[in-house]
Amino acid sequence: MANAIDKIVDHATGIHGRASTGLRSTQFRRQDEPLGTGLEPDCSFLIGERVYGYIAALKHGEAAAEAFILETPPDLVVEVELTHAETGKPERYGQLGVSEIWLLNANAKREIVGAEFLALHPLNAPQAIQVSRVLPGIKPAQIVKAIEGVRLAATREERWAAVEHVIGTRGAVRIEDESAAYA
Repeated sequence: MANAIDKIVDHATGIHGRASTGLRSTQFRRQDEPLGTGLEPDCSFLIGERVYGYIAALKHGEAAAEAFILETPPDLVVEVELTHAETGKPERYGQLGVSEIWLLNANAKREIVGAEFLALHPLNAPQAIQVSRVLPGIKPAQIVKAIEGVRLAATREERWAAVEHVIGTRGAVRIEDESAAYA
């Protein structure tokens, strides 16, 4: 699932001519919290200028990269909910400075059956949004369709075609319609 989301975010940022990098197995915490605590999303992404800061930190070693992450929250986190959402998780991400969270609802077969986007702010309650603010033009239903297309694809080319079919191409974000899922 994380690989599918990586491909979708990579493609969507490419459409907008922006940089992105996925942060795998990363815990996000306040500086006053002990190591080994905090939140660990299923996926998280730096988008735009923050990517270049992270790359610069990486050039100075893992310790510098970890310090950068401690000081610089991701722009986007993705949580896949198999049973029920952990109460207060979006608020905690907002307090850390994360801009947006995508909550993906999965069934028992781990198929994504729904999505909700929330805009986050350190001082305000999460706000449901119909279109991503981090990746303008992207809607929750499009993410569900794109993940399903990637899941059913056999080759790299088919995966990219599935994402492009749902998300669009450079210079043109696809307007969501009610047509059948990518086949």
